[in-house]
Amino acid sequence: SKRIFWGPKLIALIELLPDDVAITKMQLDKGEKFKLEYHARYENIDETDEKSLFLKGQKILQSLKESNFNDGFGNSLKTEDAVIQRKKNAELVQYTIEGELKEVLTRNKRKRKKK
Repeated sequence: SKRIFWGPKLIALIELLPDDVAITKMQLDKGEKFKLEYHARYENIDETDEKSLFLKGQKILQSLKESNFNDGFGNSLKTEDAVIQRKKNAELVQYTIEGELKEVLTRNKRKRKKK
């Protein structure tokens, strides 16, 4: 059967995302369009330093592209600009990664032995 194997993708997310990051939304539309929204917490963030915000998002995106998470996406994963939000006296930065699944992965069928 043709399907997307999310187990390796979720393991890659767990291993690659820094401790200051929380996934807030993950969405797959019609089995093709993928969207991942996550927030990072920063202490004493310099709101005028957009370069550091951009580089944090790019570093995470590059890590995902170089891992099992990228299987099936090809080169379609991209990130949007970071958005600074304030929630409950904490400064958070929202990042979004989007992409399209270019191929559906095929699982090898194994013959099961009858007991």
